[in-house]
Amino acid sequence: RLHGEELWQRFKRDGPLSPALACAFAIDILRGLEDAHRAGLVHRDIKPANIFLCDAHERPEFEAPPDSRPTACIIDFGVARHMETVDPRLTLDGHAVGTPHYMSPEQVECGEIDGRTDIYSLACLLYECISGVLPFEGTNSLAILVARLREEPRPLRDVVKTDLPDRFMAVVMGALERDPNRRPSDATAFRVQLEAQMPALVDLVAAGRRTQELAMADTIDSTPTSHPK
Repeated sequence: RLHGEELWQRFKRDGPLSPALACAFAIDILRGLEDAHRAGLVHRDIKPANIFLCDAHERPEFEAPPDSRPTACIIDFGVARHMETVDPRLTLDGHAVGTPHYMSPEQVECGEIDGRTDIYSLACLLYECISGVLPFEGTNSLAILVARLREEPRPLRDVVKTDLPDRFMAVVMGALERDPNRRPSDATAFRVQLEAQMPALVDLVAAGRRTQELAMADTIDSTPTSHPK
């Protein structure tokens, strides 16, 4: 039995994650995808409900991250398929397989897929965890699918409420390219790109804490002191 909660539960309760934490979870997920892809499996349904935040202290077989945060683990390989045996039509009872909000363009078009499909879906998830919204808007699932094929995703800088390093935003948006050949070549390449951005994201968290501490100090200093009569 896993101890923890699904990512969607945390997101629903707490809202968007800090960029550093969201990136750390994405790196965890990519390590899992590396193993799956090496085995020839494409998950095809990466989304918050299929990511479990496992309490590493209660699951000793998982290596606890140095900051004692939960470990993000992939669950539910129910629609996963081997890369060499996936039907290019990607159909299940006549419908494309996947969750519309996170499906890659090639899934929408019922085209051939490989590990880069999971990279796209993870980029959608990472985008949402940071900004609180998805890369494409639509009044229903069909509208979102059509937008994915006809429009560019909203730039991350337009929807986040905090300053983010330009390079980090470029990495996320690069994984959302419509053409699979323009995305990171595999899960390892995407992981390496995100790992390179972690120091800047951690510095961002530290800077935010310093700003809060200074604001608190200013508030204390400006509070009138009452003197006994």
